[in-house]
Amino acid sequence: MIVNRLTFLDNGSPAFKLGDCIYKNDIARRLYAYESTGLTPEEIKHLKPQSEDSFIEHLNMLCDVKDKYIAVLQLLCEDVENTAIKYRAFKEYFDKLYGQGLTVGNWHLNGALEPFDNFYDKAVDGMKEGQK
Repeated sequence: MIVNRLTFLDNGSPAFKLGDCIYKNDIARRLYAYESTGLTPEEIKHLKPQSEDSFIEHLNMLCDVKDKYIAVLQLLCEDVENTAIKYRAFKEYFDKLYGQGLTVGNWHLNGALEPFDNFYDKAVDGMKEGQK
């Protein structure tokens, strides 16, 4: 049986993708190691370790942990996606104000007015710097 991999190497580090998020963590490392054996869960169950019961119990525990982490990661991805949707709506609102000749009173200018476009450009530049 051919098993589709969930993991891949990203710049030499084991990773997996869930939604639009890429995760490089201990879970990715362990899942990558497991997938690299080429064995299916059924094949692993047929292995005869010295303590088969404890091995299967441990394997089941790892599967449960993996399922719980995937559920948590899905929630985190949904939260990130919802935040991104709100951010895009916020930015689109201010994009519409750009070029309208508005002025704003800025606290760092002691209430002096400055063109909204300058204020907006500084905010966008600061946002880009924060993404680096």
